[in-house]
Amino acid sequence: MIAWDEFVDEFGPMVYHAAFRIVGQDADAEDVLQDVFLEVYRLWEARDVANWQAVLRSLATRRAIDVLRRRFATQDMPVDLAGSAADPADEASRNEVAERLRRAIARLPSQQATVVVLSQLENVPHDQIASMLEITPGAVATALHKARRRLEADFAAFLNSKEH
Repeated sequence: MIAWDEFVDEFGPMVYHAAFRIVGQDADAEDVLQDVFLEVYRLWEARDVANWQAVLRSLATRRAIDVLRRRFATQDMPVDLAGSAADPADEASRNEVAERLRRAIARLPSQQATVVVLSQLENVPHDQIASMLEITPGAVATALHKARRRLEADFAAFLNSKEH
């Protein structure tokens, strides 16, 4: 078994990036990183884990979704409009869509949110998601299908409201 510091150095960037892709803010991604490694530290000597990367990715996804739920349940967080896009209107539009997606994911049931993030944002294969979540590949496909339907309906309503 490798030393704890080496473990954190090896997997920390992956956990941070997985969280950041979901929460979109550095401070929130750092909080998720700390929460995940605090939780993993408790498991470190308690049990053998065959695939720490899968456990870490799953925990990061779940904790990041929890952050989104808390964020949108309590207050609207301002979107950082400073970016690298040449056209501020394009950057604002991208930020608006990204924030809308975060809100939509936060409203999904937990398993659907986790599956859609792992599948669509993290590009984790369905069989690996099934293993990570201890469900069948069919349950992964069903959760993904239901999540996509809900997200499509949410974005259709959003786009319709933008046209009026």
